[in-house]
Amino acid sequence: MEESLLRSHGIGSNYPRRDLTRPFNRRSDAIAYGTPYQKAAALVDLAEDGVGLPEEILYESNFQKAAKFYFLYTRLDFIWTLNLFALIVLNFLEINLDEFADLCNAISLRFQKEETPPWLENYPQFYHSPLSTMLKDFVRSPRFGYIITFVLLLNSVAVVIETTLDIENNSSQKVWQGVEFTFGWIYVVEMALKVYAMGFENYWMDGQNRFDFVVTCVIAVGETTTFVSPHGLTFLSNGEWIRYLLIARMLRLIRILMDIKQYRAFVATFLTLIPSLMPYLGTIFCVLCMYCSLGVQVFGGLVNAGNPQLEGSTLADDDYTLFNFNDYPNGMVTLFNLLVMGNWQDWMQGYKELTGSTWSIAYFISFYLITVLLLLNLVIAFVLEAFFAEMEIEDSTKCEEVKEAEENHHRRQFAGSKTRSQRVDALLHHMLSAELDQTNCSSS
Repeated sequence: MEESLLRSHGIGSNYPRRDLTRPFNRRSDAIAYGTPYQKAAALVDLAEDGVGLPEEILYESNFQKAAKFYFLYTRLDFIWTLNLFALIVLNFLEINLDEFADLCNAISLRFQKEETPPWLENYPQFYHSPLSTMLKDFVRSPRFGYIITFVLLLNSVAVVIETTLDIENNSSQKVWQGVEFTFGWIYVVEMALKVYAMGFENYWMDGQNRFDFVVTCVIAVGETTTFVSPHGLTFLSNGEWIRYLLIARMLRLIRILMDIKQYRAFVATFLTLIPSLMPYLGTIFCVLCMYCSLGVQVFGGLVNAGNPQLEGSTLADDDYTLFNFNDYPNGMVTLFNLLVMGNWQDWMQGYKELTGSTWSIAYFISFYLITVLLLLNLVIAFVLEAFFAEMEIEDSTKCEEVKEAEENHHRRQFAGSKTRSQRVDALLHHMLSAELDQTNCSSS
């Protein structure tokens, strides 16, 4: 137990002064006789251990600066990153390498919000009854998800059949509209069961559940209004609009594709690299704008019904007359087609025939060289390299998880997920690991 932090230190004190150049072995000595930095370090160390600061210390003039540091630490704890950085700096020499690595991992992780107890917990006799417990376990089990997925597949088949009958103006369409209404109420029951089993706050934390909740509520209100007042408003009396809401609900089927390893890696790579690809995509857009401005000035007005040279040209034969440089929007659409389509030579030959000059060929060839061969291929190569790197990272992560599960480590385990910047850094480091190793070897 350390001595009191409020030793007398004023004039006439019998307590000996310490040499400030010597290190302090106790926090009380550091607070009483240390420099402002040493006082702050000791106070932060006390706060870290959960030791409160006596109120009397605020009235001691010798502790004015240290008290300011203390309140900055305790009162501004919402700036948690700064506090963690301060703890790292102040305790850097007191922890080993493994503890420092664990602290860095904890800082980099994004922790999930803990589930809150449902409001039905206030009625434990009902909510924790055997029948209720069985129902909650069933809703939380994978079997319930499989059943809903099967219902979504049946709903997709019903939508296809109903849409086909609608195109053919078949009278059987009304029957399939009733089937689609039934699917809508099945989704209402699904939503109610999930809210009952998980609680509304826990249900709302999932983005997919929020999307399903909004669509399902709109479907339920629309179907109820349609049945109650079938000849009311013209928009509500037409039940076909509910079909489009059901189609939006069936977007959940995309999650089935996430079970496929290659598709999951592709989606993860694409979503992760969107911020990193913005400079490349912005460069391509700027090049398109420059070439569009030049194309409107050079080729504007050539494609029109009164131009006799247009008849029999390559543009007219291939029905490319809609893609022209008569205005800026059409010019951007035309250049986008040149960027993604492989028949750019048809436009080059067509405008050569319309202008009667071979200089138009230089416009299209230069555009193809700069945008397609250079910029677009650079983006594609970068995405493909990142895709294969993501596949390797996923495989290595699974191997590490299996290895850590088999071994009995006593180190603390952190539950969380990496942020977007952390994933981008890991992906880029994995892609450029060979170049980085080569650079380190050459520098050493």
